[in-house]
Amino acid sequence: MTTESAPPRPESSRTWDSWRLSIAPAVLLLGQAGLFIWMSPRGFELTDESFYLLNDLYWRDLTATVSFFGAYFELPFRLLGQSISIRIVALLGLAVASAFFARQGLRFSRRREAGDSVR
Repeated sequence: MTTESAPPRPESSRTWDSWRLSIAPAVLLLGQAGLFIWMSPRGFELTDESFYLLNDLYWRDLTATVSFFGAYFELPFRLLGQSISIRIVALLGLAVASAFFARQGLRFSRRREAGDSVR
């Protein structure tokens, strides 16, 4: 009795399979981001934003705080007309940071995988 292994799949097929697996999470992410952006001017409460919005405006008056996030959110908040839509800026910042770290993590894993196959 011989055991035959399946022939290796072409590289293009493996690439398409990995992209196909990411379609559903990408659709869910885009849907959630769209809902978030659509509801942002309406004041859709996801967190306790009154604290954050007041801290963006009056961060200089708070002396007993651990974080000074108001120092770097004050300018965008004032430029957006002190609108609650500042959440869109936060969403974009989160998306950019997530994409950067995901890219770096995948780059690291591919290098490690390539190094392991050589040995």
